[in-house]
Amino acid sequence: MLWYNIPLYLLIIIIICVNKNHVLTICQQNCAQVTPLREMVLDLLLQYNGVVKAYQLLSDMKAIRGNVAPPTVYRALDFWVEQGVLHKTEALNGYVLCQHLAQHQCSGVILHCTHCQQIFEECHTDTLELFKEELTNKGFKVQMQQIALKGICRTCQSKK
Repeated sequence: MLWYNIPLYLLIIIIICVNKNHVLTICQQNCAQVTPLREMVLDLLLQYNGVVKAYQLLSDMKAIRGNVAPPTVYRALDFWVEQGVLHKTEALNGYVLCQHLAQHQCSGVILHCTHCQQIFEECHTDTLELFKEELTNKGFKVQMQQIALKGICRTCQSKK
């Protein structure tokens, strides 16, 4: 089957299914229980491109299920962060889907294009470990590492 003969909407469905199946496989390997509510949050997350805000998911869930309490959404988001599916990015005030699911221990740098809102993730574990080591040598203990950089992606730069 040739990919270029498949309508775009079907390709999007195929990509979402592949990602979801991959995520569910990882959860199964980790013996992590995916409840129907967690799966619903995952389905909603996979529909977003870029930074996802908790209140966006809350609004989506209320449209589907009626009254949903905010802690319900936050608990599901925390679950997906623990599984390595999401990154909680305080600098961007939201959540970003991990683009390196196979490398769960990857210490990534989140790149956010301020023009198209696209999110990219770069995995530079060695460089970041050296940086953390240097900071430790200077007496600074890193408690949480999440680096998010804002800029303009290559595609948006070429459009100017």
